Order: sequence, then structure tokens, then C-alpha cells
Amino acid sequence: SRGPDRSLRPAGDGTPMALRAPGRLVQDALREPGRAGMRYQFVEWLHEFDSEPVAIIQELTDDGWEVRKIEVFPDGSVGLASGRVESGGSVLAELPSPDLDAINRSPEFNGVAIGPRLFEALWREASRARPRP
Repeated sequence: SRGPDRSLRPAGDGTPMALRAPGRLVQDALREPGRAGMRYQFVEWLHEFDSEPVAIIQELTDDGWEVRKIEVFPDGSVGLASGRVESGGSVLAELPSPDLDAINRSPEFNGVAIGPRLFEALWREASRARPRP
């Protein structure tokens, strides 16, 4: 049996592993513009709560409504939410997500914009990862 997939977990220095991974996909995806009407973000949440995610990866409409979300928890488990999927206790937010400037004003969050190809790669990886109980 394979252990938990830790590739989505933040590294010890706080940089999300997916953003540290070498390779053209990540480099291109960080520079890639979002699809028209959509934005994508990877937000690291610095805290000590085992029941809360340490990374929140979102596909959002331009006005901040979640379309799909990946949540990665401290134990390496993953939750997913979309209009068709809810797993690991994750659900789409009832309010729009603030933009990255607002998120990054809080010292407990580190957020970066990502491109749609990186989001899709992370969604596929998270869909295969160990779900949150």
C-alpha cells in the first residue's frame, strides 16, 4: 500500500511543493494567463489546526466564486469540491473569495496566482490522492 501523497503539501520553508517542483509545466503555468472569466490561486494557510487545510487551491470566477477547490490537510489527505463533487468534507464556499492582495495582507496566508494548466494538473493529482476521512 502506498503512503499518503505528500506532493501537494508545503515544504518546510513554506513554499508549496507543487510550486517548487522543477519542470516546464510549473514554470509555464505560473506565467500562463487564466481562462477568460476565470482565475486560479494557490493559498497556503499557516496554522496549527489538524482539522483545517494547509493549502487551498481554487478555480474561481473573476468575481471570486469558487468553481472547483482542492484542500490539502496537515496529514496529507485531500478534499475536493465542485458543482458535481464533494469529498473529504470540502464544499464550495457560500461567499466569494477575496483577491490575492486581500488574502496576502493576512500574515497567516501566502497566496499566488497560478495558471489553468497547473490547476488542472493539481486537480487530477488530488483526484487520485488519499481522500480525507
